[in-house]
Amino acid sequence: MNNLRFIPAAITPVFIKDILRSIYSHLRGIGINSFEEKISLFFSQKKTFTFSSLMRTNYACLFALSSFDKRKKIIIPRYACPSFVHAILAAKLEIIYCDSDYKTLNYDLDKLLKIDFTGVLAVICPNLFGLSNDVEKIINICKGKSIYVVEGVDYGIGTEINNKRIGTYGDVTILNFQEGKALPIGGGAIVTSNSKVISFFNKKRNMMNANIITMFGYAIFSRPFFYNIFIKLTRFLSINRKKFSMEDTIRNTKSELDYDFDVNEYNVRISNFQASLGIILLDRLISDINKRRLICRIYENGFLNLNQIDLIDKIENLNFIHYIRYPILVKNNKRDIVLRVLLNHRIEASPMYIEHGVCIDNSKYPGANKINKELLTLPCHPYVNFKDAHAIVKLIQQIF
Repeated sequence: MNNLRFIPAAITPVFIKDILRSIYSHLRGIGINSFEEKISLFFSQKKTFTFSSLMRTNYACLFALSSFDKRKKIIIPRYACPSFVHAILAAKLEIIYCDSDYKTLNYDLDKLLKIDFTGVLAVICPNLFGLSNDVEKIINICKGKSIYVVEGVDYGIGTEINNKRIGTYGDVTILNFQEGKALPIGGGAIVTSNSKVISFFNKKRNMMNANIITMFGYAIFSRPFFYNIFIKLTRFLSINRKKFSMEDTIRNTKSELDYDFDVNEYNVRISNFQASLGIILLDRLISDINKRRLICRIYENGFLNLNQIDLIDKIENLNFIHYIRYPILVKNNKRDIVLRVLLNHRIEASPMYIEHGVCIDNSKYPGANKINKELLTLPCHPYVNFKDAHAIVKLIQQIF
């Protein structure tokens, strides 16, 4: 590996020219309406509402659904981003965990069917790393019970089931615009055709301040050469890199259930600057997807016959995947070894959610616990070249 580079775990490139173009649109006071309309069209939905963080987006969704329904229970897979759990708690709703299928990283559908659905308001489907739950089956389970299905398309913008994009199936779709996602502009969005949800948010809303300095920093320090400098500085100064996250509600958190969020400040749109940048990145999405898929193909071929690595199964009707990270399961407690070897070669992989203090009871949720202990996600973003990908495969092969 090049000694002057450090490969981040998950990045979507943003360039200085993108930021300058977005500043121009911001100064003209345009961008937000076009961006929200473009997102709605992308998901074949009627309306998009943007918010200033993922946490606020999740909360807004649940707050809206619970405002016109007395049911209080929300089903979520035990292995999922803690921001969903934080929002459930902030909305004063009740969490119902369902075990995860470690082979697919999705709901264990057999376990889901055994849950008592009395009082259940919604089922949240977090689709991890570009993969997808079998949302059609989940909708069929919920349909006769009038339970809302919320699709979390944090990672898989562009992933398709039966040639139809995920995010077009459920009652509400949630998007995450934080760093490391497909549209890293800061904030999040609700996308829906549900008339009640549209009426709830369809009123004048204030805008957040433009995060121009943050995006300049992201554009510069996400590049492997400058990321190397960033890593060295944070290590030297003993700075927790979580403090640089666009998701301000978890910067100072120490446990899985810990968050910093004022429910009175949730209903704010992203700025024209962010929206204009989002349009640019959405127009470049297919190009980024194609680059990621080529890198993931190298990983898949390299690990196919490696006994200590389990590849993730795809559901039968998942015909197009947009991997934001490439997930594998590392068996026999070797994950930390793999992480250490990769870091020694300036490659950042991620075990996911460990920094949030996620701890899962194996007796209740064995599938989710196995994921929590064995999952490793590898970088597959456009800054990863073919040489990098082959080097990553070789390093892991040498360990086993």
